[in-house]
Amino acid sequence: MAIFIMVFLRALLLIFATLVVLPSLALAQENVRVRVGTHDGYARLVFEWPSKPDYSLSKENDRILLRFSRSTKVAIGDVGGNVLKIETLSKGTEPLQIAVTIPRDSKFRDFIVANKMILDVFDSKTAAPKPKEEAKIEPEPEKVPEKTAEKAPEKKAEEDFSVKSTEPQKTTPVEKVEAKPVPAPALPNAAITLTNTTSTGLAVFIREGWLWIINDSPELAGVPEIVGEGKDKFPPLEKVEIKDGAAYRMDLPEGASVSAQGGGLSWTIKLIGAAPLDKAAQPVVDGAGEGAKISWPMRDMRKTLTLDDPDIGDKITLVTALDASQYAGKSRQYVDFKTLHSIVGFAYLSKSGDVIAQKTLDKITLGRDGGLSVSLAKDTAAPNINQQINEKDKEEKSEQATAPVPENIAQAVKTKPTGNNVYNFPRWEMGGIAALNDNLHAMMTDVSTKKDEARNEDILTMAKLNMANNRAAEALGLMRVVLQKVPELGENADFMALRGAALALAGKYDEAFSDLSNENLKKYDDVKYWLAYTLAGLEDWKQAMDVMPNDISPIIAYPKAIRVPLILTFAEIALRGGDEALGAKILEMLKNDLPKLPIYQASSWNYLAGEAQRQAGQTQRAEEYWNPLVKNGKDDLFRAKAGLSLTKLQIDEKKLSATEAINRLEGLRYAWRGDELETLINFRLGQMYLDGKEYLKGLTVLRNAVGLSNNAAMTKEVTQYMTDQYRDIFAKDKLKNIAPLDAIRLYEEFKDLLPIGNEGNAGVEKLAERLVEADLLGRSASLLQDLVNNKLEGDHKAEIAIRLAAIRLLDGNPDGALRALEIAENTLDRLSGKIPAAAKPADEEKQKPKDGNFNDVKLEDLVTQAGDEKSVPPAPAPPEKADPEKYRQVSLLRARALSMLKKTDEAMAILEKMPLDPDVNRLRTDIAWIAGRWEAAAFALNDLIVAEDISPSRPLSDYQMDLILNRGIALNLSGDRVALANLRERYNAQMKDTPKGQMFEI
Repeated sequence: MAIFIMVFLRALLLIFATLVVLPSLALAQENVRVRVGTHDGYARLVFEWPSKPDYSLSKENDRILLRFSRSTKVAIGDVGGNVLKIETLSKGTEPLQIAVTIPRDSKFRDFIVANKMILDVFDSKTAAPKPKEEAKIEPEPEKVPEKTAEKAPEKKAEEDFSVKSTEPQKTTPVEKVEAKPVPAPALPNAAITLTNTTSTGLAVFIREGWLWIINDSPELAGVPEIVGEGKDKFPPLEKVEIKDGAAYRMDLPEGASVSAQGGGLSWTIKLIGAAPLDKAAQPVVDGAGEGAKISWPMRDMRKTLTLDDPDIGDKITLVTALDASQYAGKSRQYVDFKTLHSIVGFAYLSKSGDVIAQKTLDKITLGRDGGLSVSLAKDTAAPNINQQINEKDKEEKSEQATAPVPENIAQAVKTKPTGNNVYNFPRWEMGGIAALNDNLHAMMTDVSTKKDEARNEDILTMAKLNMANNRAAEALGLMRVVLQKVPELGENADFMALRGAALALAGKYDEAFSDLSNENLKKYDDVKYWLAYTLAGLEDWKQAMDVMPNDISPIIAYPKAIRVPLILTFAEIALRGGDEALGAKILEMLKNDLPKLPIYQASSWNYLAGEAQRQAGQTQRAEEYWNPLVKNGKDDLFRAKAGLSLTKLQIDEKKLSATEAINRLEGLRYAWRGDELETLINFRLGQMYLDGKEYLKGLTVLRNAVGLSNNAAMTKEVTQYMTDQYRDIFAKDKLKNIAPLDAIRLYEEFKDLLPIGNEGNAGVEKLAERLVEADLLGRSASLLQDLVNNKLEGDHKAEIAIRLAAIRLLDGNPDGALRALEIAENTLDRLSGKIPAAAKPADEEKQKPKDGNFNDVKLEDLVTQAGDEKSVPPAPAPPEKADPEKYRQVSLLRARALSMLKKTDEAMAILEKMPLDPDVNRLRTDIAWIAGRWEAAAFALNDLIVAEDISPSRPLSDYQMDLILNRGIALNLSGDRVALANLRERYNAQMKDTPKGQMFEI
């Protein structure tokens, strides 16, 4: 009889197998990405929105409060550097509010670049400074007038240069939002005292915001103490290990200034009121050349000690004094050493490691073997260098000198530069890298002796010198120093042009674009080269192609250090724009330099040359350029780039099978890590896996690609591709080709890609059906249960609830089946009106104007009221009606569930109220048979036999033989001999020769 159960339930499941798939465009909301990066001198916090954000900013104590104008989801990564903590303050659908905790004395700035809101937090005084921090400080972004707005740079994920983008792109310049400086808090009087019964010497100095106090008598019991009404406003003193002394330090609060009094037995270090600099000991140069030394007239100095700075790790040499009147004053920079800001005694840092301090009764002298670098003959050359590098030559201004251009290049690009130019790199180079250190040494030695105006000019000259030799970070640091002294220089067109080019060479393309797109720079023709270079750095290749001048020849006159990267970039711009001829001709400009280029630049040239050949249709020549890079290339970046391009080319040329391509791409995944190239390799690999129907692998690799990318455009492209592919798996019945366990894993791991709405629901229903086919009934039922409880409405909800009940019965869970049937019946009752629909909430009803107040009336409502009075609103869609067939299915399945719970009478009572048909009779038979009610079972079997219309002239089917045999068994067990004899008489002849004839006879 078990066969009847399975036949019945399988037949019932087939009734619900047809699913309606409705399209939906609803996609999951994109999150705002938040990332933190640590740089030299500052930490950068970036909020990357889908479009340009609107925000406001304020500071409370040690927290910066950011308030954005719209709500969204935020994915916050790890904090780092000066960004101590990030908290989301907003809840639910409120506009996004973020609190960023920073060190209490850190400065900050904020600005917008395209769709990114950027917050820079500069190193606090308490942070460990870096050795070359000053040369790597970035200039603050300048505010660009609204009329200078250019097209927005947009990064493109596609590495195939021949594909041109047809989408318009718009660049939003950097908008500078000045952060209001936090005023220094007013500190009450406080002091540090040190007293002993025996005289002690002291050295007191300031370094990077730390106040150091060194006692040269460690055996004495006295320790420094903070006293005064404001002592609670200062942090405690921290003890630091030092040989032959006792060292203490304090993190000085902002607003504190230091001076000292006393000496010997009693010292007082005031924390409010700086030491007068005019009374400090002044340095005196002794001798010149190999015997040069520098002395400070300071009497009765005590001990020379060495201290290891625990933050920076270098050694500080100090000399203690017995009297607070003996101090060296402000910090000074020299070629071989640097003095620290000393309030008591003397402290310095040796740059070369061999500067020695010698003390006598009346002075401290610093010297080294071979003499200090002061008063040398080359030091007096600085004024001449400055005059030479800044000299304005009117004839050169009208016609800039250029290097000879090969004849074949001259045919491709103009050889005579024209127009108004701002850069003069050939003059600024001043002998190149070989002479750079000597030139800088001469200028730095001289700059300390000049007044501010002349000093600032010399520093700017050093910036140009560094810039022409491709030392952009050093140039930016020097320009920042000048800008701090002369803030108005930030609005100067020449300064913005110089800073923009330096930022571009340093890879800070967002800030570079802000400077180079300024309206005031449009008068300079050569700024366009750097603007194109910057846009290429932002991967906005289309706009870079539009901006790049056709005349490339002036670049040949640039110093090699900056000429080579510019020409390589211009060639890539042309190739990405599909202009293979121009790209090849630009590459020709570097052909003579190729043997002398560094490996990474030579690799770049060969890679681009191969791309030019590919675009020209010379695929064999392209492979000749790319194969050596892949097999023997020493530059990882271009080995990976060439490998990716070569793989794609050979797939297109049918030279590489899908398996070989996947193996090669798998290897490339580890050849280059950490930027968009890695993302692109994973993108290609994921596509290959999906094309080979390895859906789980493909989507996993693509998800990794999204996680690797910081490019919003590429992330969007990869995510959209994943969503489309995932949707196709469910919409186009690809699930049939996926193992059931892989199918459920695919759903669980990537269900966030499933579209919201009817299309996504239909995909889940198909997955549930696939699991039923694999007898994974519990997993299938769980999927449908979620749909019924949370996502479906109306007639379709009733249909899926009935299907869920059938699966629960197959899984031996009659209680679960009854709960599903209850949901189905309630839904049908609402559709039929048996249960009234829930009242519509008051806030969903249409508001009407009250007493002439139209604040609550929508504009479209007013327009409708003022329109044609005869217009009639469209009639609402007719409500769904309950399907009688679904009521019948509910009754059948409920009867089956009750019978499984041994509630036979209730089950039979349900069936007795239903019109007789084969389904009802089969179920009656099955229930009666299981309950041992043989008479009822025989009666139901007779109805089934009659419905089969068995004819003596036709052979019996297996199903008909089973019906006759089972009726005989039921009649025998019920003791109805008369009916049993009639059954034998009627069907004995037909059953005799069948496989079940002998059993029937028995």
